[in-house]
Amino acid sequence: MGRAPEVAVVRGRPEPRREAMYTVGRKVFRSLFGRTAGTYLREHSLVDLASALLVRRRWRAYYEQAKRVYAGGTAPNWALADEGVLFVRQAVHVPPGMLAAIHRQLEDGDCVSFVSGNGRDGVQEGCEKVFLKKAAIRELIAGLFMESGCLRIIERHLSCHVRIVNASLYKTFPNIRTDFGGFVWHRDRLTEHSYKILTYLTDVGPGDGPFAYVPGSHRGHTGLPGFGRTEPKDDGVTRFVEYYGAPGDAILFDVNGYHRGGGSVGRQRIVVSIHVQPSKIPCRAHYDLHGFGSVGEEEYGRDPDKAWWRVG
Repeated sequence: MGRAPEVAVVRGRPEPRREAMYTVGRKVFRSLFGRTAGTYLREHSLVDLASALLVRRRWRAYYEQAKRVYAGGTAPNWALADEGVLFVRQAVHVPPGMLAAIHRQLEDGDCVSFVSGNGRDGVQEGCEKVFLKKAAIRELIAGLFMESGCLRIIERHLSCHVRIVNASLYKTFPNIRTDFGGFVWHRDRLTEHSYKILTYLTDVGPGDGPFAYVPGSHRGHTGLPGFGRTEPKDDGVTRFVEYYGAPGDAILFDVNGYHRGGGSVGRQRIVVSIHVQPSKIPCRAHYDLHGFGSVGEEEYGRDPDKAWWRVG
């Protein structure tokens, strides 16, 4: 049997005009999405891509409207602007009796346990996190965190009202497998001007799963949403800050910067996490009208005028 002939594949250079168009197209795509077209389209469909552009446009228009109707003081915060994160000592005073009640509720109260991202009612053995249900934290959110100075810091920084999108109170356990969800480096990949306020309700030291953030990494996000999918950072992160604190200490951060909640090898960690975004009406008014979302409810909506955690 004869040897198959060798075939030389010759790839000609594209026409100069077409090559220039490709180059411009790649640059435009990178400026919009912060990644190559191939990588983005492996994660998203073309429909998602088109929808993301529309959603970003809606949210930017909403933010401009929110700034126009805002009559409060403005004070841009350099830490939030440059670093994407701000640590506030004793931001919230939680009475000792309330802390004790929270501890009891997390042991035998109305809870949801999460194991590898799957929620189950009750306190499950071997779970990574236990969340209190919305009814158990409603008074805490309305009575303490609504009046905290943290909301005002973000409002003055954004020059607009903010609304509470979602709030949760949960406990993480030591020595539990921690390579899932919020335990790994990720950015939430939401619309611009999305912040969270993470408040410790226990002492958190180096071995207790402190919150960690990569300063300045929020600036690499384009404002295009991931439609519920976070963006993990698989390569090694070497430049980050861990935040140690006491009950009442809070971390305010841009959710589109890379962050994680560390795994504990020491004590249990209890935190309150509040997600806020721009609003055209004051936070209290929005809360009274719509309440807030919590564990197991959607935190993201494509329409900024919709209280999206409510049905309909």
